[in-house]
Amino acid sequence: MQSYKSWRSHLVSLLLALLLTALLGSVLQSLLNLRALTALAVDIPVSDWLTTIIYDVLHFAPVLAALVLATDLLALPLAAILQRRWPLPLQGWWWLAGIVGLALTFRLVDALAPMPTFIAATRDTAGWLLMSACGSVGAGVAGCYWQRQQES
Repeated sequence: MQSYKSWRSHLVSLLLALLLTALLGSVLQSLLNLRALTALAVDIPVSDWLTTIIYDVLHFAPVLAALVLATDLLALPLAAILQRRWPLPLQGWWWLAGIVGLALTFRLVDALAPMPTFIAATRDTAGWLLMSACGSVGAGVAGCYWQRQQES
């Protein structure tokens, strides 16, 4: 029974990280792209902002989720191992694995994609770091969930 509980907590942690990161990242990339347009003196009504965000959550989040899944399948088990071996407060290895893993994934995808950047929001350093931080939030929350499941 303990093995089932362990697998279940790992799966729920992975799904939690995946969904949270994809949702946050999708909303953030919408906001960064819309902000870039307004910086070019484009007037965008609030209704268009909301429509764009909803559209991106429905259409871009699944693409981002695929990238996050590939990242988290490597990063989260590594984080769990490191957290057991050298514990950090608040599941620190998970938070770190989330941001580093997604930052590296964005750079790898940009290097392999035919266009200059696959995700426009990651084109500059600030956007790249902010988008990568979404991975940290997802992985960190998942790590805290996983720890609570291990303790119960």
